Amino acid sequence: MGNSLIDLWQHPKLLPRILYVLCAAQPVLDALSFWQAEFGFTVIFYIRALLLGLIAVGGFLLSEKKSRYYILLAVLVLFWAAHAFTCLQNGYFGWMEDLSNYIRVIGLPITTFALISCLKAQSDCYNALMRGLFYAFCMILILQVLALITETEPYTYSNKSIGLRGWSFWPNAQSAILSALAPMAICYALRKWLKKSWPVMLVSLVALGMLFLHGTRLAYGCLLMTSIGLAITILIRKLPKKYFVVFLLLTVVFAALFPVSPMLRNQKKVAENAAAKQQLFLDLVEIGEQQATKKQAQDESYTVSDFQLDRLEPAYSYYLPGLVDRFGMECVAKAYNNSEDINVIANERTWKLTYCKLLMASSSTRLSRLFGLNVSDMVSHGLSHDCENDFHAIYYLYGYFGLLLMVLFLGYFIFTICKAMIKAPKQTFSWKTACIGIAFLSLLAHAFFTCGVLRRSNTLFYLAAILALIYYALKEDSESASRLKRKLGDTEGKHRGQ
Repeated sequence: MGNSLIDLWQHPKLLPRILYVLCAAQPVLDALSFWQAEFGFTVIFYIRALLLGLIAVGGFLLSEKKSRYYILLAVLVLFWAAHAFTCLQNGYFGWMEDLSNYIRVIGLPITTFALISCLKAQSDCYNALMRGLFYAFCMILILQVLALITETEPYTYSNKSIGLRGWSFWPNAQSAILSALAPMAICYALRKWLKKSWPVMLVSLVALGMLFLHGTRLAYGCLLMTSIGLAITILIRKLPKKYFVVFLLLTVVFAALFPVSPMLRNQKKVAENAAAKQQLFLDLVEIGEQQATKKQAQDESYTVSDFQLDRLEPAYSYYLPGLVDRFGMECVAKAYNNSEDINVIANERTWKLTYCKLLMASSSTRLSRLFGLNVSDMVSHGLSHDCENDFHAIYYLYGYFGLLLMVLFLGYFIFTICKAMIKAPKQTFSWKTACIGIAFLSLLAHAFFTCGVLRRSNTLFYLAAILALIYYALKEDSESASRLKRKLGDTEGKHRGQ
């Protein structure tokens, strides 16, 4: 039975087609997730979990070194046991939500291992995965157009009606996906239509245009990084210079459009809203000050610190309801050093990070710093206080051990890139590897500045695909070259012996 399943997976046409379908299905699942939230049904998580299981089984069957899967499974299970035990010390409610979150996170190493096994099993799978990512890009474009035509286009910043997001539930995740797929789509176009300029120009314009219209700062930054990086790559690799001119012009055009970009319009709106929020904050402080003055007149034991807390309480309770509700006004005011700066108080990243810091500090066990906190504990006053930075979130959710495992996993691929670049820079640096590298940097930037990569099932698939391509393009090619060199050396030695 096992051998027949392996033979089925290794069929020369089946495996590449499976990769096509997996890639093209990701944007469709994103669109379904968006409509799922609109209509209130919950099924997409189970579909993604099923796909994750199928990918894992397929990769395991194809792998020649199954011990690596056993080690991975052992690490993931043992870590979950330690994390669950730690959460039990704090009162483990909502454990199903916590487990669901964990399944999303471990999707990255599992999918990466499985895709690497596919690439090793059949050499055609490398090109199939590259083409599949292009199909995913095309599918996102089609769904974006459908959203516009049907006038169901959700904005990236819904409260300001700025930016084009499409049918995607998480704006930051969509920004990361577009930033990764843009260089991969351009890479595929140039390889397929090297002698035809217009398809490459069209794909490049559409890919960078989608980043421009999305509206986030990271998307705009990745746009410029992609266009400049590819222009430099064309010069170094001595590709047709007309494409250098194309990317140079695209860089100049999108840089010139900066004053009218959705990204800048959003930043202006943020500044305008900050001024209005600051005024409201001061009005609430004034109300609190009046109430504190009355209490001071009635109570002789009323201290200056009591006055300051009561003075700030209406404003803090309005802007930081989850923190005040969970930790109390005194603790929150101390954490913010009694700040009255609305740019600090109303900053979403800051108040979420502050909540997690206070939650970790209030944990009943020191194990929390090693194995993390329950994601359900991060909900207070009906608001989620999950961190806006993936690496911060990995620490607070899974402690130092979880963060270390994630850093080591990603660090292995960074080490592989650096090692290959130092050992054989000319062979390593190619058009393909440059595009893959830009996509990887884009995803790392989004993981560092947003919560849209390491804990989002949709983005994790693309990151896993990029990591698998890095591994195969650098490590496997290097090993193949070494084997060929040894083989040629042995043959030469035999001839000399004769």
